[in-house]
Amino acid sequence: EINTFDKHLRIFPNPTSGLSFIEASTSIRQIEIYNSQGQLILHNIEQSKIDLSSLSRGLYFCQVRGSRGSVGVRKVVVE
Repeated sequence: EINTFDKHLRIFPNPTSGLSFIEASTSIRQIEIYNSQGQLILHNIEQSKIDLSSLSRGLYFCQVRGSRGSVGVRKVVVE
């Protein structure tokens, strides 16, 4: 289950300058965006999109938690 979740996790568009959408194999419980220092910057609950337009340009990490406890992480570039 966990490997399937991570394998099918997709964030687009990437790079982005605003709204990003997340696709996963199960429903999404939570989305968290971390900066390169590991600080939590943004979070959404039970949505499949997140607005990154308030972030400075750079590399971020998007951690997605699925409804069954699965977790996946993807890099996101903000332009």
